[in-house]
Amino acid sequence: AAAREDVRRVCVSSAAASIAAAADLAAADAPDDDASDPLVLPAPAEVAAAYATQYNYAAASNGAKVVSSNPESKSPASALSEHMDSYYITPCGAKSGKWLTVELSEEAAVTALTLANYEFHSSGVREFEVWGTAGGHDEDDGWRRLARGKASGHRDAQTFVLPGAGAWSKFLQLRMTGHYGAYHYCTVSLLRVHGKDAQQTLKEEMEAINMEVREVEEILRDADEA
Repeated sequence: AAAREDVRRVCVSSAAASIAAAADLAAADAPDDDASDPLVLPAPAEVAAAYATQYNYAAASNGAKVVSSNPESKSPASALSEHMDSYYITPCGAKSGKWLTVELSEEAAVTALTLANYEFHSSGVREFEVWGTAGGHDEDDGWRRLARGKASGHRDAQTFVLPGAGAWSKFLQLRMTGHYGAYHYCTVSLLRVHGKDAQQTLKEEMEAINMEVREVEEILRDADEA
């Protein structure tokens, strides 16, 4: 019994140290701008449906807001609403690029985002990059690329699951590097961001700890019975 308690204490102590470093580990999992990270494609319908019911960290109704966008753009905050007739709009050939920066409703480990373009007389996003930072949005260092993706050409909402375990971010930037069609204007009707907050992450870590402890206890119990 004493040996079993010692093992349990070691397991819990080791796992607790992992929790203390959770934010750093999540950041380390995120690909940087030089990494050969995979191209993210639209998720299957059942995955998209599951994310659609989750909390949206980029919803204006939850407190998120656009803090910057390329100078040529108009109505960038429209991408944070669910109104299908409003949208972020920018010339497709904008010299400064096509981008918008969102302050999320709270810091989160970002795991997925959803994009949509419902406008028929505009070009939609094709290739894009997602960048995040847990620091200030106006600081050059701290930004890291979370994913690069390619959307399909249809106008329904598309969900993209980001690689890794989720990178902690307070600000997220969507950079549109390519578009479908030859219209003068490019639009984004909807941007949703999904992930896990600190409480949910801690809960998952504790569940993993408990599972590890139970496995060790089973091994010790089998050894005692033998």
